[in-house]
Amino acid sequence: MGNDPAFQQIAHTDSTAEIEWFASGSGWDHLGDGGADDESWAIDDIFVAVWRTGDAPAIRLIRVDNDTFEVSFKGLLQISDNLIEWLDATPQPICPWLFEPSGTRKFFRARDY
Repeated sequence: MGNDPAFQQIAHTDSTAEIEWFASGSGWDHLGDGGADDESWAIDDIFVAVWRTGDAPAIRLIRVDNDTFEVSFKGLLQISDNLIEWLDATPQPICPWLFEPSGTRKFFRARDY
């Protein structure tokens, strides 16, 4: 899907966005063999980048390889384990920041200086 121009540079100006993935169409048998009930399909390696114009904070996450990610950001980088409590990364990494994720899930955002 990432190479499909329909999914690239989608203009959006609202303060929020909702992205949904779903399976449907000819041959999709959600109640029988080969459908959703037997968990035989999956979505993997999702990447969503949000770009803002002007001086607003921005962040981008890119998978470098199986063990390494690159985080590019403008502003102060913040990290959360639960999307509720956000802490400034200490020390602030130099952008772009290469990191190897551990077993604990981390969320990232950028805020104004």
